Amino acid sequence: MALDLTYLLLDFGLTIDNSPVFQSQVLDRLIVQHKNGIDVGLVTTVQDGRRFESVAGIRLRDLEIPFVTVPDGRISTSILRVARGFRRLQRHHPARFVYARGLPGVAALKLAYPIGGPRLVYDHRGDYPGEAVGRGTNPVQRRIMSQIFGFVTRRADYVSCVSTHGADLIRREWRRSQVDVIPSCVDVDEFMSGARERTEVRRELGIRDEDLLLVYSGGTPVYACIDQTLRYWDALATRGDVKFLILSHIPGDWEHRPVFQRLRSSGVLQLQSAGRTAVPSYLAAADIGFLLREKNRVNLAASPVKFAEYLAAGLAVVTSPGLGDVGQLVQERQLGLLLPSEPNADALSRLESFLKSVTADRQHYSTRAKRAAREVLDWSQYLGKWRRLFQS
Repeated sequence: MALDLTYLLLDFGLTIDNSPVFQSQVLDRLIVQHKNGIDVGLVTTVQDGRRFESVAGIRLRDLEIPFVTVPDGRISTSILRVARGFRRLQRHHPARFVYARGLPGVAALKLAYPIGGPRLVYDHRGDYPGEAVGRGTNPVQRRIMSQIFGFVTRRADYVSCVSTHGADLIRREWRRSQVDVIPSCVDVDEFMSGARERTEVRRELGIRDEDLLLVYSGGTPVYACIDQTLRYWDALATRGDVKFLILSHIPGDWEHRPVFQRLRSSGVLQLQSAGRTAVPSYLAAADIGFLLREKNRVNLAASPVKFAEYLAAGLAVVTSPGLGDVGQLVQERQLGLLLPSEPNADALSRLESFLKSVTADRQHYSTRAKRAAREVLDWSQYLGKWRRLFQS
């Protein structure tokens, strides 16, 4: 069977089995495409074969989506393995297009087909120059890598990115005029189903109907402003009608934070180690999701999948200005509140007023959030762009 598109998933230490982001941003997208008549395949590195089977392999086989897995290793070794795996898949399921979300995937494609081969769909996932500065990469390396990014970007048959700022960056830095913005999305139907369990989960957590439940979902990377979020929550802890929930697949990373310990010992904060399939139900039990970020050029080009998850679960969102297209959507559709990443007196006052607004109008916030998720952040909304590409 010939394919429209094969995904070459290859990154530095990240794989579908160890990355919830890859599970959402690659696995969910290709499954939605498959269910809507687009023939897709996958070649991917894997660190834990059993884990991969549980999160992806079984689903892919049930849907008869062809895939090849190779062991993850050093990046040069992984590129070679993915190139070989791709050639193997191509013998039985030749694809007209290949999707890559970084230079390693492009390198694997070019190693498999030095001349000719499938056409390249290249997905920019952020702001490489800004990230390189943040990592302290020396200017010579930055210049070389930027030239490579520019060469790939200009030569790709199709280019997408996740934010309008990212598209502007590509046009300005690498002179690529035609760029499609496809933000980080979710399968909205999957999150809508969690809403049916809201009452049951709140009862399990000991949350009263009149309580407001504030949630943070994710890990503890530095850029996620965890300590700032906890300080906002600490300022609200004396209210009797506000409770807090952290959803994290790595619960041990929270224990050393004094504010976390204080909030949990007082009984207002709970920590749940939730697998990906349980996240929709826990999110739907909450009322407000927190998504704070510092204002910098990397975040300007970002599109956190957490935002799509919060909206699809029907949550109002507290977020920061300068985070991709998130703030604009929040303001235009009245989905939540924009606060600086660092708490201050004015921000806390506005947050208090916002909590009153959500308490008085909880259902309308939920309805607006779900509508925005369906219209802007559902993978199915971008099927038309993909179909036009494959029909071109």
